[in-house]
Amino acid sequence: MSRYDKVDSAYKFLKGKEVSQDSFSLDELAKATGWETGTCKTYVSKRWFQYVHKDQKDFKVSGVAYLSKKEFRAIHSQKLTQLEDQSEPPLVHYTLSSRLFKNFSCYPAES
Repeated sequence: MSRYDKVDSAYKFLKGKEVSQDSFSLDELAKATGWETGTCKTYVSKRWFQYVHKDQKDFKVSGVAYLSKKEFRAIHSQKLTQLEDQSEPPLVHYTLSSRLFKNFSCYPAES
C-alpha cells in the first residue's frame, strides 16, 4: 500500500465532483478515501481550502481539475512545498494595493 493511496483517492474523488459539478458531504469524501470524517474536515479547512468550498450544507470543488496528481500530492503534503500558481493573478488585490501604496517611496512613480 502506497503512502499516497488515500491522497490519490481524494484527488480522484474531488476531480470527479468538479467535472460533474456535484456537491458532496464530508461523509462521502471519507467513504471514498478511507479517512475518518474528522480527518476530511481538517484537510478541507487546512490543505484544500483554495479548492473546496462550503455550499450550504455540502461542499463544492473548483480548481482541482487543473492540478496534476503530483501537484495535488504536494498541496496535501505536510511540507507544503511552494507550487507555481497557474491561475490568473489577483487583479483586484493588485489594483487596490497599487492605488493604496503608489504614493509611498518604495513604489516607483508611474510614467
